[in-house]
Amino acid sequence: MRQVGAQKSAAELTVRAAVTGVVLGIVFGAANAYLGLRVGLTVSASIPAAVMTVALFRLLGSRASILESNLSQTIGSASTALATGTVAVLELASFVSGFSSVAEFDVTRVGAVHMEDTSPSNITGGTPSPATPVKSLFQIDAMALRTNLWGAWGLRAPGHAQFITGATW
Repeated sequence: MRQVGAQKSAAELTVRAAVTGVVLGIVFGAANAYLGLRVGLTVSASIPAAVMTVALFRLLGSRASILESNLSQTIGSASTALATGTVAVLELASFVSGFSSVAEFDVTRVGAVHMEDTSPSNITGGTPSPATPVKSLFQIDAMALRTNLWGAWGLRAPGHAQFITGATW
C-alpha cells in the first residue's frame, strides 16, 4: 500500500475501488444470507472485507492507496448491513428494478457534523444543547459528498420477499 502524506494527494473514489467493494458486498451479502438461514447467525463483514480488499488488490498486481482500500472496504461491509439477527431473502426472478442513468453528486462545505465516540445523544432540546460536540465542516476543514442514484423496485407477485428477525446462534 502506498502511504498518503498530508502534502500529497491520491485517488480515493476510483472505479477499481468501487467495483471491488460492490463485488465483496455481493459475496459477503450472499454468505450472510446463507449463514442466517442455515445456522441462524449473521456476521459483520467489516474486517473480512478489509482483508479481502487488500488481498484482491495485491492479486491483481495493482498499487492501491490506503484511501482506495478504505473506500472498497466501506462499500463491501456496508453492502451487508442489516440489523443484527435480521435475514432478508428475495426471489430474484420476481424482482424488477429501474435506476436513473446517471448518479448525482453534491459537494458542500456548509453543514454540521455531530462528533461523538459513544452512543449518540438525542440531539434535540435541553439546555445546554445535548448535541455537543457539533462542529461545522468549515471548522474541521472538511467537505461532505452526497451521492444519489434514483431507483425504484417492485415485485411481480406478493410474498416473494421475506425476512426473519431474531436469528441467533
